[in-house]
Amino acid sequence: MIAFSNPASITDLHGQEQDSLKREDEERFKAIADSCPSMMWETDADGTFQFLNKACRRFGGTDQEKLDAGAWQSLIHPDDVTKCVAAFKHAIETHTPLSVEARVLRTDGEWRLLGSRAQPRFSSNGKYLGHIGLSADITERIQAEQARQFELLLNRALREETLEGILVVNGSGEIVLRNRKFLEIWGLIDPHATGQSPDIGIGTSDETLLETVVDRVEDPEAFRTRIQELYDHPDRRDHCEVKLKGGRTLERHSTGLRNQEGKYLGRLWLFRDITAHKQAEACLKKANDLAGEANRRLQDEQSIIDNERKMLHALIDNIPDFMYVKDLESRFVVANPHLAHAVWAKTPEELLGKTDFDFYPPELANAFYEDEQNVMRSGQPL
Repeated sequence: MIAFSNPASITDLHGQEQDSLKREDEERFKAIADSCPSMMWETDADGTFQFLNKACRRFGGTDQEKLDAGAWQSLIHPDDVTKCVAAFKHAIETHTPLSVEARVLRTDGEWRLLGSRAQPRFSSNGKYLGHIGLSADITERIQAEQARQFELLLNRALREETLEGILVVNGSGEIVLRNRKFLEIWGLIDPHATGQSPDIGIGTSDETLLETVVDRVEDPEAFRTRIQELYDHPDRRDHCEVKLKGGRTLERHSTGLRNQEGKYLGRLWLFRDITAHKQAEACLKKANDLAGEANRRLQDEQSIIDNERKMLHALIDNIPDFMYVKDLESRFVVANPHLAHAVWAKTPEELLGKTDFDFYPPELANAFYEDEQNVMRSGQPL
């Protein structure tokens, strides 16, 4: 006897088997996604988040695996929400890859910068099913990159805006760095020229550059010998002045470079044009010399005046006549001992600031006063 199966029953069994395999695939995907340290998510064709892995749920502080299309927007920073929503909507509508960065509120209340990348999903017959994506907290990476960029800009500014000409030569004697100021100081480029400075000497032997500049120095042999000594002794430092032909003077600093492990990396050379400083120094020295000479002359003249004053006082003190000087009010400002003795004063200083009225009868003092005032008014001697 031959039995025939019901075709409908076979179809049902096949459909059940397919559903079972689909559920197994979904469970396997969720298990794999939950074990992933990165935030993984999946949307449907309408943009609804059908699945959030454990990393996503932990970041957002939720235990829900599904999220409505608009619910996640409340977690986006207000300044980033427009950009983020537009990028997400465009990817959903055009079935194209998504790439966006936005600040998202973490469960602890801190705004973190997330970078999200997603790819569209399609069925075997080409039907769009949604997007599957990954999000990563890139806050520290971006901050580190910004810090690195700032450091690079700072280094560039310090290198290009400094007054020193900088030259770095590695352990093999090759020039690995030089700034524009170095070229200007040595006259290798026009300091007033605009645009990108030429890479003179970069990647070449320091000996080549040395041959270019050594003839500009007043004492080429001493210059060359000292440079060789410094290269032969990596740990020696150098600080000196280099006189150039034409009257310019450069200040030179040099030191060896080693890393934290002590390995020799090369040598740093710093040059600064101190011609104006030296000229100012010379002018200041000349001015000081002139001031010193003038001061010596003043001291000599003051010494002569002091001697003359002493001789005058000696003359006044020793002359046998009455000698005195009075101001416009007929007050004594100078008097000799002979006059002081005549008016019964102990010393000439007792007369200073006083008048004849302090020493003579009024009638006589008044006569003296009138005579003195007539002399001062007329300018004629009495």
